[in-house]
Amino acid sequence: MAAGLATATLAQPVCTDQYLPVCGLVKPTGSKTFSNACRAKLAGAPILHPGVCVGDGQKRCPHNDLAPVCAKAASATRPKTYDNLCWAEKDWAVLLYPGRCRKDR
Repeated sequence: MAAGLATATLAQPVCTDQYLPVCGLVKPTGSKTFSNACRAKLAGAPILHPGVCVGDGQKRCPHNDLAPVCAKAASATRPKTYDNLCWAEKDWAVLLYPGRCRKDR
């Protein structure tokens, strides 16, 4: 090695194999389940909610499954009540809490 030259290595983040699934947003395709938050972060996927994606691979969400959630889409100025988590995922909305949004109660 020439005098004065040094090699720099960038540490690559390492994720564990621990299975604590999260639902992340992968544009332009939509939601995708990652094995943990670290793996979602490495993929550059914002986390929509903890747990597996309920809308993974689905073209449509059930209309008769009423389990309201309060979530906020990145393009929205305020949170919105969705009929269920599947519809929130389809809107690429981040889950805030289960149930109706407080303003809707």
